Amino acid sequence: MKKVFVSTLVFLLIFTNVSFANTISLKDSIKDIEMVSNRMYIIIKQITGDDTLDVYELNRDIKFCESILSTRAKKISDAYSNKSSIEVGRIYSALLYTISLYQLSLTSITMYIRDDSKANHFIEACSSYQQGNSSLENIKLKNLETQNRQEESKKEKSTCH
Repeated sequence: MKKVFVSTLVFLLIFTNVSFANTISLKDSIKDIEMVSNRMYIIIKQITGDDTLDVYELNRDIKFCESILSTRAKKISDAYSNKSSIEVGRIYSALLYTISLYQLSLTSITMYIRDDSKANHFIEACSSYQQGNSSLENIKLKNLETQNRQEESKKEKSTCH
């Protein structure tokens, strides 16, 4: 009987941890998007550089960035539908907007790689990339401000008691 009880508790503990492991972390989302931004910067530098382009390598990097962005966008979209506050919903919306800008930039880079005679695709890619960077910086600032406010409120609550 003890074995059944202990194994049931272990099963419930494991199952509970797995079900809560699906929550989204804003910090992880920002880090993933920032990593994609850094990779995109390298891609743009490769295109504008003097060396010949390794199209296979560029396409591989683009696919990698797209997969990270689409995975993160799905997780954020799911979390957005269960948002706990307006502030959190605002941050999720901003993250989705930033991801869209980076995805637009990657699509434009892909179109430029396929036909480099159309420079407007590359200009659009750089523009979208820059807007994505600005949006990401704003998100990081807002998230930092929110964290600071939460820490101050925790300090005030602990000193009041």
